Amino acid sequence: MAESIGTMQIVINHRTLRVGRQAYSLNTIARVQVQPVPRPADAGQGNSGIGCAVAFGVLVLMGIIAGAAQSPALGTIGFLVAIAAGVIAYIKSKKSYTPLYMLMLETNGSPMAALVSPDQENLEWVAERVVEAIENPPETEKAFTVQNVSIGDNYSMVGNHNIGRVS
Repeated sequence: MAESIGTMQIVINHRTLRVGRQAYSLNTIARVQVQPVPRPADAGQGNSGIGCAVAFGVLVLMGIIAGAAQSPALGTIGFLVAIAAGVIAYIKSKKSYTPLYMLMLETNGSPMAALVSPDQENLEWVAERVVEAIENPPETEKAFTVQNVSIGDNYSMVGNHNIGRVS
């Protein structure tokens, strides 16, 4: 699943909360919470294609090193270095999962994730600003920009000439 990191503008005024293009009435928000995004079942397991590519690369590198080595000892050392590099690359690919957190806004309907970010503290700060705005609506408009992660594909389905997949 594709992930892209960008920014999202949040605007809070006397009656509404705008998160990007979504607008929420402050008086209909029932709950604001930050939760971790459930970890995918295959997260942290790496990609089997990467493992096959690393194994093939090790075999090719082993052949090159063995052919270029002038003694069996150098060939053995080169082979061990190639295997170690392949193992390190494979382990690194398995450990590359970054936990994500989502800002959940619950209104009259079902809760929905308004923002997704790897920075939990930033989302907690946003949640506090939203709760403050619900309790004491601001007299002036407050706007700030936060990091947002888009998971999956983005589609534009607006108007007669939608352009389909955006990213």
